[in-house]
Amino acid sequence: MFIGSRRGRAKSASPSLSPEAKEAIIRASYRTILHRQADPVGLQNHLCLSGDTPEIFRAQVAGSLSSSEEAILLRYPGRVVRSDDDITEFLKQGALAESSSPETLREYLDSHWFEPPSFDADPQSDAYTQGQMALYQRLSGFTYSLERERFKFDMQVALKSPYPYNTGSAWAVGDQLVAWGSIIRSMALAPGASVLEMGLGWGSVALQMAQMGYAVTGLDIEPQYVDLVRHRAQQIGVSIDLVLGDFFSVEQMDRKFDAVLFFESFHHCADHIRLLDHMPRLLNPGGKLVFAGETVDRRLPYPWGINCSGHGVWAICTHGWLELAFREDYLLDLLSGRGWKVTKHDSESSATAITYVCERA
Repeated sequence: MFIGSRRGRAKSASPSLSPEAKEAIIRASYRTILHRQADPVGLQNHLCLSGDTPEIFRAQVAGSLSSSEEAILLRYPGRVVRSDDDITEFLKQGALAESSSPETLREYLDSHWFEPPSFDADPQSDAYTQGQMALYQRLSGFTYSLERERFKFDMQVALKSPYPYNTGSAWAVGDQLVAWGSIIRSMALAPGASVLEMGLGWGSVALQMAQMGYAVTGLDIEPQYVDLVRHRAQQIGVSIDLVLGDFFSVEQMDRKFDAVLFFESFHHCADHIRLLDHMPRLLNPGGKLVFAGETVDRRLPYPWGINCSGHGVWAICTHGWLELAFREDYLLDLLSGRGWKVTKHDSESSATAITYVCERA
């Protein structure tokens, strides 16, 4: 069962929207549909449309583009990367952008995408998974293994300025701060609740929850991340139970939690169906399974697979990480078919803040 979107604010009694509200919706629609800001011409054109509800405006923004030569932008914006030579040039220019600034790299990656091959197999079949792993190998040059998920960094630098602060980017810091608050608000856990964060990375959300008095457990495959979060917790005087291991090490856990959180981590799992099947065993009665900041897109042209956005391909090629993306209806069907009722908490200011809260139906 899919409940739909909650925006965390009361709806107006009147269906009419102010010009300012209309502009905000249009800009958000462009970000959602095209992954870019609304240009002045497009903004003016859609301000003149007759629709006066968010649903109508979003439909009009999408519909006007669908009937034009820009329809491809409903899938991905920007330049298409197809051949191996294209990939080589993409990486070369990306390195130049990275040397300039994090903002320059982000803008460059936003403007590129890789055209994936089509896969006719059942998306839940071994053949489909093997096809995706072959694509990963083509992009990364490696056969995938869990060791590819490791990430080395300077511990002393990270203690002083962990991600996102180490980017120096107002956009990145603001985006993450919005996401952390939205996730905690959407989870809406009772005081003192127990939480397991899967793949906690830099640990920022786990630390926020620990400061709220939640009993937090964090799991990660990278020893440096575990050490970093331990030191960060000590710095602010909170306790987090830290576990070194991969996602499937939870199959040996004998504890249950009030919530299990995936924040920017589920899309690194090579066997997402196996992982989803185990989740009920980790939760107390009434517990919540939460996905936030995941690469879920309702317009993805395939059910799930390698994340073919510029950001996904860059991470695969430069770090060797497994970067997957999921079409929203595919993921929702998987969850509802396993007895989950899903509520989507949307965000008009940050895709990273979009949160799916799942409870047993």
